[in-house]
Amino acid sequence: MTQKEHGSVDDWIELFYRKYPEVYRTQMDQLMEDGEIEARNISSVFEKLNIGEGKHVLDLGCGIGRHSVPLAEQGYIMTGCDISPYYLQIAKEKSKQKNLSKKLRFLEGDIYKMVDEFKERGEKFDAVMAFSVPFGYNTENDMKLFRMLADVVEDKGVFLLQTTNRDWILSNFANEEVREISTDMQVKELRSFNIENSTINSSWSLYQKVDEHKEKIASASLNVRLYSFHEIKEMMENAGWTSINSFGDMKTLEPSTLESRYFNTFYKKRS
Repeated sequence: MTQKEHGSVDDWIELFYRKYPEVYRTQMDQLMEDGEIEARNISSVFEKLNIGEGKHVLDLGCGIGRHSVPLAEQGYIMTGCDISPYYLQIAKEKSKQKNLSKKLRFLEGDIYKMVDEFKERGEKFDAVMAFSVPFGYNTENDMKLFRMLADVVEDKGVFLLQTTNRDWILSNFANEEVREISTDMQVKELRSFNIENSTINSSWSLYQKVDEHKEKIASASLNVRLYSFHEIKEMMENAGWTSINSFGDMKTLEPSTLESRYFNTFYKKRS
């Protein structure tokens, strides 16, 4: 079996979201269990911001429908976008089981292209969410997306953005992580942190069991810029958004702190 080498961000995305999406399937299934609780809390915050039942919400990086499905059940008109056809097929099946076809649609493709298409045809949303969107690959692209989203959200619309807490990552930094994907597949990640540009440089190797031996079948490298909370807030403000509130955990609505693993921040579009 020939090992495939991948060196760009696009290659990494192609490898783990299209060719071997099962690498994240177990993690997504686990997160799905919390999705309904998080969706209720998202809805409660939305409603306080006049984003209630019947409003149109864009879910970027929707995966297997962790938030799109339960929010559609609560009456929101949802559009879920993801680059993985594998994940979207699972999401569509969940939607079909719950008879949500009139309140929920799923679109496959690159989020930058899709948002640009929304803008071209004048399609707007009352709110947008981004929980699993890969920020940090390119700072210019991150700023571009924040500005693009302001163009497809209604005036005084809302943006719920989840970002990883840089301080939590550094406090819990591990140079190596090995995960068993299945009985015959394993992924190994080696990491280093560059203090000069706040970037994690990582190399990924995918192994498969072949005749009682583990053989490397693919590898990829990835560099991700970690943002501090104030950096993200400043970028969002420069893109036309105003911070409203931030939660460290959408299951409990605990406020964001230095110890929070994620920042779930609600922004409002400036008129």
